[in-house]
Amino acid sequence: MLHQLDNWIQRHDQVMETLAEKHETIESRWQASDYVKPILKDLLNVIEDRRIDAWVYKNAPGYQGYYASLYDKYFNAKVIDKGLKSDEYTSYDWDSYMFRIVNLTNTNRRLDVMNMSYIWKLIDLKNISRLKSTQDALELAWDLFNCCEQHIPAMKKPVVNKPKADDNEGSPEDIVSKNKREKKGEKFDEAGDMPEDDGSIAEGDDAMKGQGEEGGNNEMPQDLDLLSDRLKAQLEKAIEKQKRFQEGEIKKTGVSRKLLEQIQAMEDSGVEVKDVEYQQERYAGTYYRKKASVTVIKNLTKRLMDTVDCGMWSSWKDNSKAVKDGMRKGIMLGKKLKVRSEERNTKFNRLRSGRIDKRMIANAGYGAEAIFEKIESFAYNPGIIHISIDNSGSMSGGNFQNAMTTAIAIAKACDMIENMDCVISLRAGSSFGNNRGYGTAVMLIAYDSRKHGMAQIKTCFPKLSVSGSTPEGLCFEAILSKMEENRAHWGNNAQSTPKLLTGLVRCPNCKRNLRYAGGRIRLAVICNTSGCISRFKGTYETIVTDAIKKELIKRAADLAQRIEVEEPPEAEALRQQISKLEAFDDADLEDAIEAKKQKLREVLTTSSPMRPDRAAALAEPAAWEMATPQELRLIYLEFVERVEPDRGEVVSVRLKI
Repeated sequence: MLHQLDNWIQRHDQVMETLAEKHETIESRWQASDYVKPILKDLLNVIEDRRIDAWVYKNAPGYQGYYASLYDKYFNAKVIDKGLKSDEYTSYDWDSYMFRIVNLTNTNRRLDVMNMSYIWKLIDLKNISRLKSTQDALELAWDLFNCCEQHIPAMKKPVVNKPKADDNEGSPEDIVSKNKREKKGEKFDEAGDMPEDDGSIAEGDDAMKGQGEEGGNNEMPQDLDLLSDRLKAQLEKAIEKQKRFQEGEIKKTGVSRKLLEQIQAMEDSGVEVKDVEYQQERYAGTYYRKKASVTVIKNLTKRLMDTVDCGMWSSWKDNSKAVKDGMRKGIMLGKKLKVRSEERNTKFNRLRSGRIDKRMIANAGYGAEAIFEKIESFAYNPGIIHISIDNSGSMSGGNFQNAMTTAIAIAKACDMIENMDCVISLRAGSSFGNNRGYGTAVMLIAYDSRKHGMAQIKTCFPKLSVSGSTPEGLCFEAILSKMEENRAHWGNNAQSTPKLLTGLVRCPNCKRNLRYAGGRIRLAVICNTSGCISRFKGTYETIVTDAIKKELIKRAADLAQRIEVEEPPEAEALRQQISKLEAFDDADLEDAIEAKKQKLREVLTTSSPMRPDRAAALAEPAAWEMATPQELRLIYLEFVERVEPDRGEVVSVRLKI
């Protein structure tokens, strides 16, 4: 940048000579360059900062909050507001011009002094994006320099005053000045001196502010704020801070140890703030949408409770009795529900279809075809329970204690069941961190069995307490995405359609069900059991489906040759009953006849005999090519018992036929 400024100044020798002629303190063209260079550099910094800030603010919305805080700190401070509205820095000098130009983004800017209305139009902040490069910004900075320099009076060489003959008498000019000031109401002491200056009297250069044609405005605004000495000192510090900021000399300040611990605790707990929209009634029949911030604490930790203040927990609170009661009742409930985690296999033998029972092979022969068996497996699908407790002030007393005991009992029972998880959340309109009010909605995930053990409940729950109002809708809206995620991952609670092989594939080593691998373009099933030699080793879905198709075609072709169609005896009895009822030709018996027909359909459906035409269809490869994924899923559920793939190949396929 300095090299660009040197080249720019060298191209404007005539301006440098003009400045040397104007100012007595500038004796040569080279001194004029030294006079222009720092001013032009500061003007370029201001314009370039505004140009870049506008570009980032528009193209990176995530930084808008950062820029708002930055401008509030450096350019919209209260002391800057008061300085802009006052008559401070209104004289025609570069300090005043730089103060007014730097703070043009402030809404308290004054355009009625120092030709600032023309400068405002020249910079045109609303269209600052018209400047596409630093060169464009430099040209605008040069125009600003020339505009301001025209109004700055010539600098005179300092005059050395001769000592007075008698200090007590005073010069004629002093006597005239004293008389004028006495007429204005100013008081003098017995010695004829002014009393101690309290900051209300300007001296030196300050006396020129707002006076004279070149020194400032002739008229002072009516509602002008007068700054005290204290405010003037604060304003000077704020201006100095702005200068350091523009030079990039920002003094970094460290955070206190307490604040650092709070930040780390909130980071570990996954604290985030979500904006939730809600409707509010404007007047009868009309509504408008508003936004409210909800603090979501994803992981309650002991460290967070010790370092961050929140009305939802308290160091003096003791809920140990409710926690112990919940644990005791949870153990009782878990023992009764433990059967839910068990897998039951029921074996049916002496059947006319199914898998051959090896023990019955010796009895095979004419008239003894019931040598087959079937094994039906039954297991509960995994699930998750989300318990949300109202933690507002209306739950104080026994209500909150009872709710917590019940929630802990359910959490303990789920901990004893392998395929059941539990989440406990609390919601309240509480204070959090430095916010001491009770209007902040807080959603607290106090326990999640997927990442917490029962030690979490024993450690954190005794210190929970009620607080604030009840922001029901806001809190639920804030964690709605998490609840949808739970729904999408757990068994029958899922709203999505199960994949083709879900529940049918099992690891041959650990005998646990395989799951689909996430994040892969080509679908594959993998084992996720800790300690299994096949853990994270996948087998492509197409390899498994090809093995199933090959086995079904082979088995169906054989069955089509020798299977006989035979209805179960119960179905034949129902047909006879329906025929007898229809023979009466009585309208009152229509409901009974329809009930018998419905039962007949259920018997035929549940018995599901393998018909020759169905077996022949499964034996045709063309039928498999035309089948949709939904149809293939139904076929697999009906005819496939278990498939065991392992590390890229299928070890075995067990069929139900």
